[in-house]
Amino acid sequence: MPPEALERLDKGGELQKTLTLRSPISGVITAKTVVEGSRVGPGEAPMEITDLGRLWAQAEVYEAELSRVRVGLAAELRFSGQEGRAYPGRVAFIDPVLDPKTRTAKVRIEVANPKGELRPDMFGDAVLKSAGGKGLLIPMDAVLDSGTRKVVFVALGDGKFEPREVETGPASGDLVAVRRGLEAGDEVVTGAAFLVDSESRLRAALAQMGAKADAKGTPAPPEHKH
Repeated sequence: MPPEALERLDKGGELQKTLTLRSPISGVITAKTVVEGSRVGPGEAPMEITDLGRLWAQAEVYEAELSRVRVGLAAELRFSGQEGRAYPGRVAFIDPVLDPKTRTAKVRIEVANPKGELRPDMFGDAVLKSAGGKGLLIPMDAVLDSGTRKVVFVALGDGKFEPREVETGPASGDLVAVRRGLEAGDEVVTGAAFLVDSESRLRAALAQMGAKADAKGTPAPPEHKH
């Protein structure tokens, strides 16, 4: 019971049939579990009042990118239907437990909502602004990943290409960092790299077949041209 109700009861000694309970915060009623005549027991919440002036956005960050996320990191939230609008926020919490199925961790972002434009359960994209650094970036589709190694094709000139094994780092959009295997100024094949890879494998297979045929003294198959 509120203190003023107890004070009136103490002074006047009269019982009240109705009692007004005031919320300690202002907000929007987001849940209501009672109707007139309902009985409310200890621990029950007859109403849920939410202050929508400041919200929590829950983002999912991949395991490989968690090392770049920290509490206090600046973030931007964007939502469909609100093109050109970005809502600034800050990372307030990083879940210490990783989801074994998605290999992601949940990150809580606090965002101000003074005009009430954001509503609970909206879906959008979160951009975390980590500290930048210098490095070598190439298009992600230039890297061929076999599962055991990563290869790019470097242009040598005169229509010639050389496969080169690389070690990649974190990705950013359509670009990926290269830690080892390339130098600044190297030209790599993008988009159609898988075609170059397929042709190189075919030539290697034909060369191997020719070597085996020569060893047996049988004629080699005719050269395959493109």
